[in-house]
Amino acid sequence: MIYLDNNASTPLDPEVWSAMERAATVHGNPSSVHAEGQRARRVVEEARQEIASLLCARAEEVVLTSGGTESILMSMPPIVKWRYDWEPAEGSAEAKLYSDFLIDKDWLA
Repeated sequence: MIYLDNNASTPLDPEVWSAMERAATVHGNPSSVHAEGQRARRVVEEARQEIASLLCARAEEVVLTSGGTESILMSMPPIVKWRYDWEPAEGSAEAKLYSDFLIDKDWLA
């Protein structure tokens, strides 16, 4: 069994540590136009491509975030869209999911 809920105490695989060390030598902002920023952009895009290939996905489908909270909050726009753009059909699976999201917010805690 692989236990993945160790928070910050999960020991890193040596290969992961090595990749992180290499990435840590890049100090530019990947959104910048200067040389160091463009180098950082390449590192990010290469990582995105590697992740995509492992997931059999396209690189543009891989969204990198700063952590779990940001990832969870990024999943919320569909709920906002439901709330403001349309209501699911009564009795449908979407209606059940919609009501669960609206009524019980404990899953966000």
